[in-house]
Amino acid sequence: MKISLSRLPVGFEGTIVEINAPHELRERLFGMGFIKGQRVKAIRRAPLRDPVVYSIKGSEISLREELSSRIVVESRFLSLDLAAPGEYIVVSLIGGRRFLEKMSFIGISKGNKISVTSSFSRGKYVKVNSTDVFIPFRQAMRIIVEEL
Repeated sequence: MKISLSRLPVGFEGTIVEINAPHELRERLFGMGFIKGQRVKAIRRAPLRDPVVYSIKGSEISLREELSSRIVVESRFLSLDLAAPGEYIVVSLIGGRRFLEKMSFIGISKGNKISVTSSFSRGKYVKVNSTDVFIPFRQAMRIIVEEL
């Protein structure tokens, strides 16, 4: 699935497929190694979610969201808030003990198969173990899934 680099989950890789930036900015990104076909990995995110450190060609480069949102990557992994209707497998849950307990209570844990049934402005409806569950976007952003 194609997503902007700024939406790539921390700890996961993607392949750059497109850079939507003016010529001067694109040249600057080329100079840092952000070229089409190159693998890039999100390493860590600042406490306020911006900037993000990426690993590319053995170097670690920090980019602000404004710039990284102009880079499109292809990745099998995405956060649940970006998932289109379909089937997915839960790869990772990012959160503290209470978040993990809440997800476990509704049947979402690492390795589980879930189906996104519909999306609304405030969240996603997900089918877990034949039960429909509403997950708000803030929580869906912390659930990393892989397309099946």
